Amino acid sequence: MKDSFFQELLKRKVFRGIALYVVIAWLIMQAAEIVLPAFGLPDSTLRFVIIGLLLGLPVAALFSWAFEVSTAGIRRESKIRQLDRPPGKLGRSIDFALIGVLAILASYFGWHYFTTGSAVPEAIASEPSIAVLPFVNMSGDQSNDYFSDGISEELLNALAKVPGLKVAGRTSSFFYKGKNQDLRTIGEQLGVANVLEGSVRKSNDRVRVTAQLVNTSDGFHLWSDTFDHQLDDIFKVQDEIAQAVVVALKGKLFGEQMQATPAERITNPTAYAFYLQGRDGLHQRRQETIVRAESLFKQALDADPDYAPALVGLAESYMLQYINHRLGTLEEAESKAMDVVQRALAIDPESAEAHAALGLVHLEVKRYDEAEQAFARSLELNPGYAEALHWYGLLHRWRGEFDLAYIKLKQSVELDPLHRVARQNLGQLLLQLGKFDEADAFFRRGIELTPEHPAYYAMLAGITALGPLPRPSEAIPYIDQAIALDPEKPDYRLYKVTIQLELDDVAGAQATMADFKRNLPNHPLAVILDFSLESYMNGHQQGAQSLLARITASPELDEVYKNAFLGIANCISGNYPEALSALMAFDPNLSKDNPSVNSTNLRFATLAAAAHYGLGNSDRKEQYLQAIEKHVSHSSRFGPEGYQLADVEVAILRDQHDEAMARLQKAFDEGFRLRTVEGLWRLADYPALEPLQGRADFAAFIAAIEAYHQQRKTSLD
Repeated sequence: MKDSFFQELLKRKVFRGIALYVVIAWLIMQAAEIVLPAFGLPDSTLRFVIIGLLLGLPVAALFSWAFEVSTAGIRRESKIRQLDRPPGKLGRSIDFALIGVLAILASYFGWHYFTTGSAVPEAIASEPSIAVLPFVNMSGDQSNDYFSDGISEELLNALAKVPGLKVAGRTSSFFYKGKNQDLRTIGEQLGVANVLEGSVRKSNDRVRVTAQLVNTSDGFHLWSDTFDHQLDDIFKVQDEIAQAVVVALKGKLFGEQMQATPAERITNPTAYAFYLQGRDGLHQRRQETIVRAESLFKQALDADPDYAPALVGLAESYMLQYINHRLGTLEEAESKAMDVVQRALAIDPESAEAHAALGLVHLEVKRYDEAEQAFARSLELNPGYAEALHWYGLLHRWRGEFDLAYIKLKQSVELDPLHRVARQNLGQLLLQLGKFDEADAFFRRGIELTPEHPAYYAMLAGITALGPLPRPSEAIPYIDQAIALDPEKPDYRLYKVTIQLELDDVAGAQATMADFKRNLPNHPLAVILDFSLESYMNGHQQGAQSLLARITASPELDEVYKNAFLGIANCISGNYPEALSALMAFDPNLSKDNPSVNSTNLRFATLAAAAHYGLGNSDRKEQYLQAIEKHVSHSSRFGPEGYQLADVEVAILRDQHDEAMARLQKAFDEGFRLRTVEGLWRLADYPALEPLQGRADFAAFIAAIEAYHQQRKTSLD
């Protein structure tokens, strides 16, 4: 009886051949999706591979009809037809194996359709987000890095101007340069759903750029393309590629809402190369890299005097040298930075970066209203500019507007999760709000992401040594690690002296002081360290006299430091008019009718109130006390910037001594156990608490704190 057509297909094992072909074709497509982009081949190449494999399917079916593959090799079906025997064990094994593979593939595609195929586009649509990783320089010449970095920066700038698109900041994106990190991990660390990566290959006067968009949740390529250009003008090439990529991405992420708006910029390659290197130096925030950045920006301006981005970078380098490392004076930094940032704005009034740099200058010299205007304008021009959000958040924090500060700093960190300084300032705000567990976890997470950043260790030292129920001995390894990572940062040695005095380790504090002078000779913070040790060992009056003598002998001392030190020394010595004159010069905001008090000027506001108390100016004193109480009401007592005993000092300056003792007891109940106040005075000898020092309850308070430390020392021994 003649077989039916279906039975003939089964007998000739056509279905087995088709199934085998489908499995092999699928493996080829997976390999092509990974390999082709690496060779700079466009998306169309993958499409041709798929079309070729589809065309091969009927060929495979005809081959299976005419031939059989067996242990004896490939034979024409007509030669084995006469045997007409059922399939052997090998044939059944192949059938079962193919059925299994097809079942796995069916399950995979089903899962991919119902999870990746539906959930991922929905997530992208609800919160479109992307990080632009540094494009890989495949030219074989490291000097061409500036060009591949420039491509990445142009794309980042173009995408950052798209409304509604979250773009990871440059600091975070460029953190991964040269690192072979899993894209899923990058997506998790940066909080983005997509990553744009690629490569640049320059050869003579031509360039090939390959770009690909990858979904970070599953690692699948959503889009890729290759651009070949003549290198007549590298900046025109960069803009053209940025434009093409933005247009291509709009369909993947936004539909037609997305608009391509790469900035038009004209300069020369030499200036641009120096600019990119200078910008990298600024992001590292180390003294040597910021100083080098200044030189690089100047070289960029030598090549192109009207290159506005280099002027902005130069302004930032002037300010950050003073802010981060106290190089030079604030007056010098402000004058130089203001000059170049105004030049930048004259050249490019629409530069968000220039307006943000202007805000930074105003912020540091405490012109808060002008700073706010500059930051607001910067964010109006570029709402996704993480640095402007960072500095704006600091402005709110210094004004005591903690809710607004948290919003701005959090937005900055979300846009640029690996921006170490922004992350540090958000963590400090958490400390100021008394969220110690959250801050501790935040800094530890920062160490996991960027273990080379010293400030995270310094902040953990502050939490450990100055938090509730302090453990100063456990803080020493943290602060030592911070000093090891950045030996030129003066603040870390100041922190260490504070911790050592908490441990009553005078010899250790003196050794740290000697190390400070050896590494940072003539630094103004050496003056306050001398004063701290003198006051701790010989009392506050002797410390004040020593401080005044040191100021007189140091005419080169920065005016900011000089006024701060004069305010402290004259107030302790009872020279109240001189103290007030210095304090008002130190912070003009303290001279206002309603003075603004924050964590950076709290000590000086308290000194101003004490000076007016000494002069009998009750009304003015009360204005300061109310401003201090406002700050205390929404701040934490503990941590590196805690208010410590400011509430107690307010009661004493109102002659409410019983209330002051009640507040001391409240502080003790909350976990206050510090032996020193701000690392400057022994608690028992603190001048502001002098009216309480003859009371039995005050002596009991001091004894209880000392007992706590002795108990800890015994348990550790």
